[in-house]
Amino acid sequence: MGRSLKRKSRIFEALDRSELDALILFNPPNIAYFSGLKLDYASILVSKEKIHAIVHVLEEERAKEAQIVDEVHAYSSYPVEGEYLRVKSLEEAVKTVILQLGLEESNIGFEGTFLPVKKYEALVKALPRAKFKDATKMIYELRMIKDEEEIFMIKKACEASIEGIMAALNAIKPDITEMDVAAEALRAMAKKGGIGDIHPIVASGNRSSLPHARASDKRISDGDFVTIDLCPQYKGYYADMTRTVVVGRATPAQRRIYQAVLEAQTAAIEKIRPGVKCKEIDEMARRILREHNYGKYFIHSTGHGLGLEIHEPPRLAGNVEDELKEGMVVTIEPGVYIPGIGGVRIEDTVLVTGNGYKILTKFAKELLEI
Repeated sequence: MGRSLKRKSRIFEALDRSELDALILFNPPNIAYFSGLKLDYASILVSKEKIHAIVHVLEEERAKEAQIVDEVHAYSSYPVEGEYLRVKSLEEAVKTVILQLGLEESNIGFEGTFLPVKKYEALVKALPRAKFKDATKMIYELRMIKDEEEIFMIKKACEASIEGIMAALNAIKPDITEMDVAAEALRAMAKKGGIGDIHPIVASGNRSSLPHARASDKRISDGDFVTIDLCPQYKGYYADMTRTVVVGRATPAQRRIYQAVLEAQTAAIEKIRPGVKCKEIDEMARRILREHNYGKYFIHSTGHGLGLEIHEPPRLAGNVEDELKEGMVVTIEPGVYIPGIGGVRIEDTVLVTGNGYKILTKFAKELLEI
Protein backbone atom coordinates (compact mmCIF):
# COMPACT_ATOMS: atom_id res chain seq x y z
CA MET A 1 0.00 0.00 0.00
CA GLY A 2 1.40 3.42 -0.97
CA ARG A 3 2.15 6.09 1.63
CA SER A 4 -0.86 8.19 0.64
CA LEU A 5 -3.20 5.19 0.80
CA LYS A 6 -1.85 4.27 4.23
CA ARG A 7 -2.60 7.74 5.55
CA LYS A 8 -6.09 7.71 4.02
CA SER A 9 -6.73 4.31 5.56
CA ARG A 10 -5.70 5.59 9.01
CA ILE A 11 -7.95 8.63 8.59
CA PHE A 12 -11.03 6.63 7.63
CA GLU A 13 -10.42 4.12 10.43
CA ALA A 14 -10.15 6.94 12.98
CA LEU A 15 -13.36 8.53 11.67
CA ASP A 16 -15.15 5.21 12.07
CA ARG A 17 -13.83 4.66 15.62
CA SER A 18 -15.00 8.13 16.59
CA GLU A 19 -18.50 7.35 15.30
CA LEU A 20 -18.39 10.36 13.00
CA ASP A 21 -19.96 10.63 9.57
CA ALA A 22 -17.78 13.55 8.54
CA LEU A 23 -14.99 15.85 9.67
CA ILE A 24 -14.61 19.56 8.82
CA LEU A 25 -11.14 21.13 8.91
CA PHE A 26 -10.12 24.79 8.61
CA ASN A 27 -6.80 24.92 10.49
CA PRO A 28 -3.88 25.12 7.99
CA PRO A 29 -1.70 22.38 9.57
CA ASN A 30 -4.70 20.05 9.69
CA ILE A 31 -5.54 20.86 6.08
CA ALA A 32 -1.95 19.99 5.15
CA TYR A 33 -2.12 16.65 6.99
CA PHE A 34 -5.51 15.58 5.65
CA SER A 35 -4.80 16.68 2.07
CA GLY A 36 -1.06 16.16 1.79
CA LEU A 37 -0.60 19.76 0.66
CA LYS A 38 -0.60 23.26 2.15
CA LEU A 39 -3.62 25.07 0.75
CA ASP A 40 -4.81 28.65 1.26
CA TYR A 41 -8.46 29.79 1.40
CA ALA A 42 -9.46 26.18 1.91
CA SER A 43 -11.29 23.61 4.00
CA ILE A 44 -11.11 19.83 4.04
CA LEU A 45 -14.24 17.73 4.42
CA VAL A 46 -13.68 14.08 5.22
CA SER A 47 -16.63 11.76 4.68
CA LYS A 48 -16.70 8.01 5.21
CA GLU A 49 -15.75 7.37 1.58
CA LYS A 50 -13.79 10.37 0.35
CA ILE A 51 -11.61 13.34 1.22
CA HIS A 52 -12.95 16.56 -0.28
CA ALA A 53 -10.95 19.76 -0.73
CA ILE A 54 -13.08 22.91 -0.78
CA VAL A 55 -10.90 25.68 -2.18
CA HIS A 56 -11.01 29.12 -3.72
CA VAL A 57 -10.57 29.11 -7.50
CA LEU A 58 -7.06 30.50 -6.91
CA GLU A 59 -6.08 27.16 -5.40
CA GLU A 60 -8.06 24.78 -7.60
CA GLU A 61 -5.19 23.55 -9.77
CA ARG A 62 -2.86 23.10 -6.81
CA ALA A 63 -5.54 21.22 -4.89
CA LYS A 64 -5.81 18.74 -7.76
CA GLU A 65 -2.16 17.82 -7.05
CA ALA A 66 -2.97 16.76 -3.47
CA GLN A 67 -2.33 13.03 -3.47
CA ILE A 68 -4.90 11.97 -0.89
CA VAL A 69 -7.74 14.26 -2.00
CA ASP A 70 -10.52 12.51 -3.93
CA GLU A 71 -12.61 15.48 -5.05
CA VAL A 72 -11.93 19.21 -5.39
CA HIS A 73 -14.78 21.71 -5.04
CA ALA A 74 -13.79 25.22 -6.15
CA TYR A 75 -15.73 28.28 -5.06
CA SER A 76 -15.74 31.97 -5.95
CA SER A 77 -17.67 35.07 -4.96
CA TYR A 78 -16.78 36.64 -8.32
CA PRO A 79 -18.53 35.97 -11.65
CA VAL A 80 -15.68 33.94 -13.13
CA GLU A 81 -16.24 31.45 -15.91
CA GLY A 82 -16.39 27.75 -15.14
CA GLU A 83 -18.26 25.32 -12.92
CA TYR A 84 -17.66 26.86 -9.52
CA LEU A 85 -19.72 27.15 -6.37
CA ARG A 86 -21.16 30.67 -6.42
CA VAL A 87 -20.96 31.61 -2.75
CA LYS A 88 -20.01 34.57 -0.58
CA SER A 89 -17.55 32.76 1.70
CA LEU A 90 -15.62 29.58 2.40
CA GLU A 91 -18.10 28.70 5.15
CA GLU A 92 -20.97 28.92 2.70
CA ALA A 93 -19.05 26.71 0.28
CA VAL A 94 -18.56 24.10 3.02
CA LYS A 95 -22.29 24.17 3.77
CA THR A 96 -23.10 23.74 0.07
CA VAL A 97 -20.86 20.68 -0.27
CA ILE A 98 -22.28 19.13 2.90
CA LEU A 99 -25.79 19.55 1.51
CA GLN A 100 -24.73 18.09 -1.84
CA LEU A 101 -23.35 15.02 -0.04
CA GLY A 102 -26.50 14.62 2.06
CA LEU A 103 -24.60 15.06 5.36
CA GLU A 104 -26.73 17.84 6.83
CA GLU A 105 -28.15 15.55 9.57
CA SER A 106 -24.91 13.71 10.28
CA ASN A 107 -22.48 13.50 13.19
CA ILE A 108 -19.80 15.97 12.17
CA GLY A 109 -16.42 16.41 13.86
CA PHE A 110 -14.77 19.82 14.12
CA GLU A 111 -11.49 21.29 15.41
CA GLY A 112 -12.45 22.35 18.91
CA THR A 113 -8.98 23.60 19.80
CA PHE A 114 -8.51 25.59 16.59
CA LEU A 115 -11.92 26.72 15.33
CA PRO A 116 -12.83 30.35 16.19
CA VAL A 117 -16.12 30.70 18.04
CA LYS A 118 -17.69 32.77 15.25
CA LYS A 119 -16.83 30.13 12.67
CA TYR A 120 -18.28 27.37 14.86
CA GLU A 121 -21.45 29.37 15.49
CA ALA A 122 -21.81 29.99 11.75
CA LEU A 123 -21.55 26.25 11.05
CA VAL A 124 -24.13 25.38 13.70
CA LYS A 125 -26.49 28.03 12.33
CA ALA A 126 -25.99 26.87 8.73
CA LEU A 127 -26.49 23.18 9.61
CA PRO A 128 -29.03 23.17 12.46
CA ARG A 129 -29.84 19.46 12.13
CA ALA A 130 -26.23 18.26 12.25
CA LYS A 131 -24.68 17.02 15.51
CA PHE A 132 -21.25 18.56 16.06
CA LYS A 133 -18.53 16.85 18.10
CA ASP A 134 -15.08 18.11 19.10
CA ALA A 135 -12.60 15.90 17.20
CA THR A 136 -9.38 17.54 18.43
CA LYS A 137 -8.19 14.41 20.24
CA MET A 138 -8.75 12.21 17.18
CA ILE A 139 -6.94 14.69 14.93
CA TYR A 140 -3.88 14.87 17.14
CA GLU A 141 -3.77 11.12 17.70
CA LEU A 142 -3.42 10.79 13.93
CA ARG A 143 -0.87 13.56 13.55
CA MET A 144 1.33 12.45 16.48
CA ILE A 145 2.36 9.26 14.67
CA LYS A 146 4.44 10.27 11.67
CA ASP A 147 4.48 8.18 8.50
CA GLU A 148 7.59 7.55 6.40
CA GLU A 149 7.02 10.60 4.21
CA GLU A 150 6.61 12.88 7.21
CA ILE A 151 9.75 11.50 8.87
CA PHE A 152 11.67 12.14 5.65
CA MET A 153 10.53 15.79 5.63
CA ILE A 154 11.49 16.24 9.28
CA LYS A 155 14.91 14.71 8.64
CA LYS A 156 15.47 17.19 5.80
CA ALA A 157 14.48 20.05 8.13
CA CYS A 158 16.92 18.68 10.72
CA GLU A 159 19.71 18.69 8.14
CA ALA A 160 18.95 22.35 7.51
CA SER A 161 19.00 23.12 11.24
CA ILE A 162 22.45 21.51 11.59
CA GLU A 163 23.74 23.67 8.72
CA GLY A 164 22.25 26.72 10.43
CA ILE A 165 23.90 25.92 13.75
CA MET A 166 27.28 25.43 12.07
CA ALA A 167 26.95 28.74 10.24
CA ALA A 168 25.99 30.52 13.44
CA LEU A 169 28.94 29.07 15.34
CA ASN A 170 31.31 30.09 12.55
CA ALA A 171 29.93 33.64 12.66
CA ILE A 172 30.13 34.17 16.43
CA LYS A 173 32.88 36.51 17.59
CA PRO A 174 33.14 39.46 19.95
CA ASP A 175 31.30 42.61 18.78
CA ILE A 176 29.10 40.88 16.17
CA THR A 177 25.38 41.41 16.70
CA GLU A 178 22.96 38.61 17.48
CA MET A 179 20.99 39.57 14.38
CA ASP A 180 24.06 39.18 12.16
CA VAL A 181 24.61 35.66 13.56
CA ALA A 182 20.93 34.85 12.91
CA ALA A 183 21.24 36.09 9.33
CA GLU A 184 24.10 33.67 8.67
CA ALA A 185 22.06 30.81 10.13
CA LEU A 186 19.01 31.67 8.01
CA ARG A 187 21.11 31.86 4.86
CA ALA A 188 22.71 28.47 5.50
CA MET A 189 19.36 26.82 6.24
CA ALA A 190 17.82 28.23 3.08
CA LYS A 191 20.61 26.70 1.00
CA LYS A 192 19.56 23.29 2.41
CA GLY A 193 15.90 23.91 1.63
CA GLY A 194 15.00 24.92 5.18
CA ILE A 195 12.65 27.90 5.40
CA GLY A 196 13.23 29.97 8.54
CA ASP A 197 9.73 31.33 9.11
CA ILE A 198 10.24 31.50 12.90
CA HIS A 199 12.50 34.29 14.19
CA PRO A 200 15.75 32.58 15.32
CA ILE A 201 16.79 32.73 18.93
CA VAL A 202 20.32 34.07 19.33
CA ALA A 203 20.63 35.11 22.96
CA SER A 204 23.94 36.27 24.42
CA GLY A 205 25.17 37.25 27.85
CA ASN A 206 22.40 38.02 30.34
CA ARG A 207 19.83 37.60 27.55
CA SER A 208 20.61 33.86 27.41
CA SER A 209 18.59 33.55 30.62
CA LEU A 210 15.48 34.43 28.56
CA PRO A 211 14.21 31.17 27.00
CA HIS A 212 12.59 32.93 24.02
CA ALA A 213 14.99 35.84 23.47
CA ARG A 214 14.79 36.48 19.73
CA ALA A 215 17.93 37.70 17.98
CA SER A 216 18.44 41.41 18.61
CA ASP A 217 20.94 44.16 17.79
CA LYS A 218 22.86 43.41 21.01
CA ARG A 219 26.56 42.91 20.40
CA ILE A 220 28.13 39.68 21.63
CA SER A 221 30.94 40.04 24.16
CA ASP A 222 33.85 37.93 25.33
CA GLY A 223 32.75 35.65 28.16
CA ASP A 224 29.10 35.48 27.03
CA PHE A 225 27.00 32.38 26.91
CA VAL A 226 25.35 32.36 23.45
CA THR A 227 22.26 30.21 22.90
CA ILE A 228 21.17 29.50 19.31
CA ASP A 229 17.73 27.94 18.75
CA LEU A 230 16.71 27.28 15.14
CA CYS A 231 13.38 25.97 13.83
CA PRO A 232 13.51 25.60 10.05
CA GLN A 233 10.75 23.88 8.10
CA TYR A 234 11.11 21.72 5.02
CA LYS A 235 7.97 21.45 2.88
CA GLY A 236 5.85 22.30 5.91
CA TYR A 237 7.59 20.07 8.49
CA TYR A 238 9.69 21.54 11.29
CA ALA A 239 12.92 20.71 13.06
CA ASP A 240 13.97 22.21 16.40
CA MET A 241 17.57 22.38 17.57
CA THR A 242 19.45 24.38 20.20
CA ARG A 243 23.09 24.68 21.16
CA THR A 244 24.81 26.93 23.71
CA VAL A 245 28.43 28.01 23.51
CA VAL A 246 30.80 30.34 25.37
CA VAL A 247 32.71 33.17 23.72
CA GLY A 248 36.29 32.90 24.93
CA ARG A 249 37.23 30.83 27.97
CA ALA A 250 34.39 29.38 30.06
CA THR A 251 34.39 30.07 33.78
CA PRO A 252 34.06 27.19 36.27
CA ALA A 253 30.48 28.33 36.99
CA GLN A 254 29.61 28.27 33.30
CA ARG A 255 31.08 24.76 32.97
CA ARG A 256 29.02 23.51 35.93
CA ILE A 257 25.78 24.85 34.47
CA TYR A 258 26.54 23.44 31.04
CA GLN A 259 27.50 19.99 32.29
CA ALA A 260 24.34 19.77 34.41
CA VAL A 261 22.13 20.57 31.42
CA LEU A 262 24.03 18.16 29.18
CA GLU A 263 23.70 15.38 31.76
CA ALA A 264 19.96 16.04 32.07
CA GLN A 265 19.45 16.03 28.31
CA THR A 266 21.47 12.87 27.78
CA ALA A 267 19.58 10.98 30.49
CA ALA A 268 16.18 12.12 29.19
CA ILE A 269 17.01 11.04 25.63
CA GLU A 270 18.29 7.66 26.79
CA LYS A 271 14.96 7.00 28.52
CA ILE A 272 12.97 7.38 25.29
CA ARG A 273 11.24 4.26 24.01
CA PRO A 274 7.65 3.19 23.25
CA GLY A 275 5.52 2.78 26.37
CA VAL A 276 7.36 5.33 28.52
CA LYS A 277 5.09 8.08 29.83
CA CYS A 278 5.84 11.64 28.79
CA LYS A 279 5.97 12.73 32.42
CA GLU A 280 8.72 10.17 33.11
CA ILE A 281 10.99 11.81 30.53
CA ASP A 282 10.33 15.20 32.11
CA GLU A 283 11.00 13.91 35.60
CA MET A 284 14.31 12.35 34.53
CA ALA A 285 15.68 15.68 33.30
CA ARG A 286 14.20 17.57 36.24
CA ARG A 287 15.65 15.18 38.82
CA ILE A 288 19.17 15.56 37.51
CA LEU A 289 18.97 19.34 37.50
CA ARG A 290 17.65 19.26 41.07
CA GLU A 291 20.64 17.12 42.08
CA HIS A 292 22.90 19.85 40.68
CA ASN A 293 20.90 22.51 42.59
CA TYR A 294 19.55 24.05 39.40
CA GLY A 295 16.00 22.70 39.67
CA LYS A 296 14.37 26.08 40.29
CA TYR A 297 16.00 27.47 37.15
CA PHE A 298 14.39 24.90 34.84
CA ILE A 299 11.17 26.75 34.06
CA HIS A 300 9.57 24.89 31.13
CA SER A 301 8.72 21.34 30.10
CA THR A 302 11.43 18.98 28.86
CA GLY A 303 10.10 18.80 25.33
CA HIS A 304 7.24 18.68 22.87
CA GLY A 305 6.11 17.01 19.71
CA LEU A 306 6.68 18.66 16.37
CA GLY A 307 5.77 18.16 12.74
CA LEU A 308 3.47 20.45 10.78
CA GLU A 309 3.64 22.77 13.80
CA ILE A 310 6.70 23.63 15.83
CA HIS A 311 4.80 22.81 19.03
CA GLU A 312 2.26 19.99 18.94
CA PRO A 313 1.38 17.02 21.14
CA PRO A 314 2.71 15.16 22.93
CA ARG A 315 4.13 17.51 25.57
CA LEU A 316 6.90 16.00 27.68
CA ALA A 317 5.75 17.57 30.92
CA GLY A 318 5.14 16.47 34.50
CA ASN A 319 1.35 16.37 34.15
CA VAL A 320 1.17 14.41 30.87
CA GLU A 321 0.24 10.73 31.20
CA ASP A 322 0.43 9.98 27.46
CA GLU A 323 2.83 7.21 26.47
CA LEU A 324 5.42 7.54 23.75
CA LYS A 325 4.72 5.50 20.62
CA GLU A 326 6.80 4.44 17.66
CA GLY A 327 6.69 7.13 14.98
CA MET A 328 6.39 10.10 17.33
CA VAL A 329 8.91 12.89 16.89
CA VAL A 330 9.72 14.95 19.96
CA THR A 331 12.25 17.46 21.24
CA ILE A 332 14.36 17.06 24.36
CA GLU A 333 15.43 20.49 25.59
CA PRO A 334 16.17 20.95 29.29
CA GLY A 335 17.55 24.34 30.22
CA VAL A 336 18.85 26.38 33.13
CA TYR A 337 18.10 30.12 33.15
CA ILE A 338 19.66 32.26 35.89
CA PRO A 339 18.59 35.93 35.75
CA GLY A 340 21.50 38.32 35.68
CA ILE A 341 23.97 35.56 34.80
CA GLY A 342 22.77 33.73 31.73
CA GLY A 343 21.40 30.40 30.62
CA VAL A 344 22.05 27.14 28.84
CA ARG A 345 19.70 25.04 26.72
CA ILE A 346 20.61 21.98 24.67
CA GLU A 347 17.94 20.64 22.34
CA ASP A 348 17.61 17.84 19.83
CA THR A 349 14.82 16.51 17.64
CA VAL A 350 14.35 12.81 18.37
CA LEU A 351 12.40 10.05 16.59
CA VAL A 352 10.79 7.35 18.74
CA THR A 353 11.70 4.01 17.14
CA GLY A 354 10.40 0.50 17.72
CA ASN A 355 12.95 -0.23 20.44
CA GLY A 356 14.24 3.18 21.48
CA TYR A 357 15.12 6.40 19.75
CA LYS A 358 17.11 8.07 16.99
CA ILE A 359 18.53 11.58 17.30
CA LEU A 360 17.77 13.45 14.08
CA THR A 361 19.84 16.57 14.91
CA LYS A 362 23.08 14.74 15.60
CA PHE A 363 25.77 17.34 16.28
CA ALA A 364 28.54 17.91 18.83
CA LYS A 365 27.35 18.69 22.34
CA GLU A 366 30.56 19.18 24.30
CA LEU A 367 30.97 22.75 25.55
CA LEU A 368 32.45 24.83 22.76
CA GLU A 369 34.62 27.83 23.57
CA ILE A 370 34.70 30.16 20.58
